[in-house]
This record gives sequence, structure tokens and C-alpha cells, in this order.
Amino acid sequence: MKEGSHEEIMPLLGLPLGELYARIPEHTPEFADVMFGPGEAEKAGREIFESLRSALHQRVCVDWDLPSKLDDPVAQDAVGLTVAVADVVSSLTLGVPPFLIATILVKIGIRQFCSE
Repeated sequence: MKEGSHEEIMPLLGLPLGELYARIPEHTPEFADVMFGPGEAEKAGREIFESLRSALHQRVCVDWDLPSKLDDPVAQDAVGLTVAVADVVSSLTLGVPPFLIATILVKIGIRQFCSE
């Protein structure tokens, strides 16, 4: 596991999905100086995530074929799975920390995400 990854991921895994989505816009240039009202950051984050959904699905579910790897012991641990997914999606996240996107995918459920 990458050094420091556990300390970065554990707090993220403890957050509700809405809070994770709300953290996405602060990492994108178009929202860098935006002050959001209640719920607006989450909405913007969901829109950004949705704009990445197809590419994420292709990379994680098709190219990497993650569902076939879910019985691996690394995939049984939420932190290990998040690190692995972050490595796979890092080139797609457009400035958003890969751990953040990977945590959302893990919290959604990889099987569910890949079956959509």
C-alpha cells in the first residue's frame, strides 16, 4: 500500500456520499473561487462525477475488469480496494484527487457501479 494512503483514505471512507461529492468542486479550476450555498457543492460534485462516469466505468469495469478481482484479499479491505481503484482512475480524475473518486466508487459499491 502506498505510504500515507491509509491516513488519507480512512477519513474519506467515514464520510457520507454527499460530503464526498461536495469535496470534488474545490479541486477543479472552474469552481476554484466559487462560494457555494447549502447543497450546491454536492450538486456540482455529482455533476462532475457524472461527467466522468462513462470513462470511469470503461477504465475500472471493462479495461481493468475489477469485478473479476473482487475476491482478491486486497479487494476485501476497503482501504486496499480504494488504493487499487485510485491507481486505475488517476489519469481520469482531472485534478480531483484519485483517492476521492475511488472512495466514491467504493462507497457506491464496485459491483453496483460496474453493473450499471
